Amino acid sequence: MDLTISKLGKRFQQEWIFQGIDATIKQGDFVVVTGANGSGKSTLLKLLTGAMPVTEGEIDYTNQGKSIGIDQWYKHFSFAAPYLELIEEFTLPELLEFHFQFKKPIVGIEVKEIPAMLWLEKQSHKFISDYSSGMKQRIKLGLAFFTQSNFVFLDEPGANLDVAGLAWYRSLIGNYSLGRTIIVCSNDEAEYKIKEAEISLQINIMDYKQV
Repeated sequence: MDLTISKLGKRFQQEWIFQGIDATIKQGDFVVVTGANGSGKSTLLKLLTGAMPVTEGEIDYTNQGKSIGIDQWYKHFSFAAPYLELIEEFTLPELLEFHFQFKKPIVGIEVKEIPAMLWLEKQSHKFISDYSSGMKQRIKLGLAFFTQSNFVFLDEPGANLDVAGLAWYRSLIGNYSLGRTIIVCSNDEAEYKIKEAEISLQINIMDYKQV
């Protein structure tokens, strides 16, 4: 499954966030989106997931050359971001059960194994609202990587993670990215300069600002 971005631009009222982004992303690519804080990295990710309409240009997902309608995009990606909301009234097993009613876990992983893989087995009886920000971020990342998807979108994946948590995230890239397209939005090289993941394409949002 491939992704083609053509002359992509986004404007809020009279202000252009970026214009003219062109990219061809192939299945299995590791893509990094960089840029100053507030430059539009998260906005680009929201356009690519269909969460926000484009102002100009086109986004085309194709499977074996056949274009996929925007109403079907969600079936092919998973997503993690600090601003992603979790259902905090659930315990972790309840959250996992709910999530995997709509998506399938990746081959080789059973849902009951996931709490231990998130380092949360001993806390799984607690409500999500009682978890720390780092624990919640591990859940978001785990849902993104342990869900069957062609594309994994990651916005500031290291947010709220301590040193051990960041190493754990980097291990996810090494162990669960084979054959999948990973797109990381970040200014922190520790989140995308990873030995097991060779960068296929780097998009600097600053290159697409109006002068």
